[in-house]
Amino acid sequence: MSGGGRHAVYAIAPPAARVRRRPLSSLAAGRPWFWLYQAQDGRFVARLTLGRLQVIAATPRAVITALRRCVRDYAVYLRDRLT
Repeated sequence: MSGGGRHAVYAIAPPAARVRRRPLSSLAAGRPWFWLYQAQDGRFVARLTLGRLQVIAATPRAVITALRRCVRDYAVYLRDRLT
């Protein structure tokens, strides 16, 4: 699936070390947990622990900001589909 700067890819496997589990703050609907790690190509990956959502960016700050935005967008998408 592609469009709007987003596309579907297989999950990027984390390296054997340096994977951090963190809470995603600044969301109205709680604080979901996510994994943060650096892929083998040098980009950073943030992936929700419960869900099929991951984001790739050049810096940790950019990847966390993008994940926060995607979680909000996905919550709106689900709300619109379920109501």
